[in-house]
Amino acid sequence: MMRREALAGEPDLPPLERRVWRALPRGHDRAIGLRSLAEVTGLNQRTVRDIIHRLIVDYGLPIGSSTDQHSGGYFVIETEADLRVAVRHLKPRALHIFRRVRALEKLAERRWNIQLRLFEDLEVARR
Repeated sequence: MMRREALAGEPDLPPLERRVWRALPRGHDRAIGLRSLAEVTGLNQRTVRDIIHRLIVDYGLPIGSSTDQHSGGYFVIETEADLRVAVRHLKPRALHIFRRVRALEKLAERRWNIQLRLFEDLEVARR
């Protein structure tokens, strides 16, 4: 695996976030699996996943992931192709989750006559 070296203009990150950011390979064709990324960084898999989430959501860093069977994992998005791979990976997962939510909303309506709506009471979703 090729590691990213610190670059001029590298984001100012806390130590653990910096460790994960620097371990991410560039491009989807060099993606690194969660287990390998955890080993390289010396962190457990849950911590790595949480840090990846923060790097994307809180720091706005271009990190993608892919579930491709042979070359799946996390990577730094550098090209339009990388971006397309990352988005293509996320859309089916999001749709799957929305379908589950909708099924639960229908259940609540039938069973308890309660109308729930997606993102109801979720301030985070409104950002």
